[in-house]
Amino acid sequence: MKERDFSIDFLRATAILLMTITHVNALLYLGNNPILDFFTTAGATLCFSIFLFCSAYVTGLKIQKGSSFTIKDTLNRALEIYMVYVVLGIFVTFVLKGSIDFDIINNIVLLNYVPEFTEFLIAFVLFSFIPLFFSKQQKYLLNNPLILTIITLSIYILGTFVYTQISKYTYPEIVRIPLENIFGYQSLHRFPLTYYLPIYSLGIFLSMYRKRNMLIAVLISSFTLFIVLYSLKLSHWNRWPPSILFLLYGFIYIPLILLVYREFKKFFSKGIFKIFTNIGMYPLEQFFLSTFFVFVAKAFLNPSNTEILSIIVNFLILALLILHPIVFYRKMV
Repeated sequence: MKERDFSIDFLRATAILLMTITHVNALLYLGNNPILDFFTTAGATLCFSIFLFCSAYVTGLKIQKGSSFTIKDTLNRALEIYMVYVVLGIFVTFVLKGSIDFDIINNIVLLNYVPEFTEFLIAFVLFSFIPLFFSKQQKYLLNNPLILTIITLSIYILGTFVYTQISKYTYPEIVRIPLENIFGYQSLHRFPLTYYLPIYSLGIFLSMYRKRNMLIAVLISSFTLFIVLYSLKLSHWNRWPPSILFLLYGFIYIPLILLVYREFKKFFSKGIFKIFTNIGMYPLEQFFLSTFFVFVAKAFLNPSNTEILSIIVNFLILALLILHPIVFYRKMV
């Protein structure tokens, strides 16, 4: 990787923007303004897929470069993500419930109780181990995209079957927790590995086949499939677990944004757009800061039916997120 791919930073920055708006609106806005509702729905639909795609894309670049994935580095990264989950989980629970105790903290730590707004961090812990165990296989699959597609779809189909079967029964925590994070379980708010593997594989795939023609091909094929499924009502928008239609929003949005950025790269690499792109460089930190600031606002403000509160809080938090890389990573930005 000779130079940083700023289109990925820009894509991630749009996810941070949508995530912030979604969380602020969900917690502080009680009205039904169609514009705010649009951004809320877009964030709920796209954010995790974008973050996962970008993570897989970077992994794919490292595999092509011949980078090694060590146990130490993987465990350090997984622990970093997990600690952000624990800290935010405790804070989020305290704000939402108005109190906290040892039992709740223990359940958060053991994943028996996963607070809202922190769930997808657990998925990133799981996905971070894939290149550690399967980097050689992933390198082979990068050179054999048809086999990558077949394996991905097979695991996805098998995963949906397993999800359907295990959701019929109850299990002890030691069994249920791994199952719900790998396959999903009933309507729990989880981001299962098998359901989101197509997004991960898309990131790996486009890290190697990232030219304009391939992005256009992915966009057109995804949009066509979306239209067919939607028109014939073969799939519906469903988040827990994600339906095919739900995942296709990501398959459409991701190549579209990458194409737009690369087509107008000179425009997006200057001024306010360059500053905006910078917030996509440090996704875990920005996720922590965004969620922390959102719940600080939630702790002191009451939800409102008027748009002005949501708009002001969104602008203030986004301003702080933009300042973060400028203040702490001046040499990088």
